[in-house]
Amino acid sequence: DFVIPKISSVNRGEETVRYRGPVTWELVPEDIRASESLAIFQDRIKQWKPVGCTCRLCKIYVEGLGYGFFRGNTFVTK
Repeated sequence: DFVIPKISSVNRGEETVRYRGPVTWELVPEDIRASESLAIFQDRIKQWKPVGCTCRLCKIYVEGLGYGFFRGNTFVTK
């Protein structure tokens, strides 16, 4: 497991690879993390859709609401 650093701002903290990498890795299911080879890992990770990820890349745009993500059936903008 990786250490998730403390952050002080969004642009210099939450969106950095140093922070986002370990956070995203924790979201990856164990069966993908335990892949027997790099090729198998690559195939599995390409098909994986993150649940609960709040990074910029995973946000979607909903007209009239802006960018956000779904937490269950609720659209969250922050």
